Amino acid sequence: MKTISRTATAVVGLMLVVSPAPFCFAQTKSTTPVAVVDIGYIFKNHARFKQMMEVMKQEVKASDEQFRARGKDIESRVQRLESYKTDGTDYNSTDYKRLEAETARLHAQIQADMALKRKDFLQKEALVFYNIYQEIQREVKAFADNHGVGLVLHFSADEMDSSNRASVMQGVSRPVVYQRNLNITYDILDRLQRAAGSQRTARTPTRGTTSRTQPGTAGTGAGPSRSRILPRR
Repeated sequence: MKTISRTATAVVGLMLVVSPAPFCFAQTKSTTPVAVVDIGYIFKNHARFKQMMEVMKQEVKASDEQFRARGKDIESRVQRLESYKTDGTDYNSTDYKRLEAETARLHAQIQADMALKRKDFLQKEALVFYNIYQEIQREVKAFADNHGVGLVLHFSADEMDSSNRASVMQGVSRPVVYQRNLNITYDILDRLQRAAGSQRTARTPTRGTTSRTQPGTAGTGAGPSRSRILPRR
């Protein structure tokens, strides 16, 4: 019996030496805090961003009205050209050719002006998004530095629509599958609103609750939850 006992003890000791991986894995934990942020939600609720986009919307509306007025002028000229078919006027007449050339020139000009204006608006829109995103990045960095966060990932709390292929494809490609109490979206949005001196603040959910919109959880809902990460340094 003693021989069998000694042999068993030796085998167990050999297993511990040869296969330490499970024990090492159990004792190894990441020391870098990780957080997630819903950039899309911040853009949708950023007061100054919405104000800037509203200004652009009004500019687009005013521009459309101007182009619409110019378009009506061209339509009236086209109608005059078509009237030549019924009153028997010669298409080779000086009046017809002059009106035809002028109409063609105005049509080409409005097309060129519309293309340039569209390009201008797209550039302005891109600049607005760029500047606001730079502000978001600065606030994320400041928050992460203050709380010792080593990595911040972009995620979306939007629900997937099973009847919409684009929504499903976008949802399954999200880099964050699951998170729990790591969402700093409201914290970043609050910092942005305060920095801008805005009176409009983000709706603050009950502290300590878990978001129903977190990707990878059983339920999905309407907004991200406040983070519960490391305290301020």
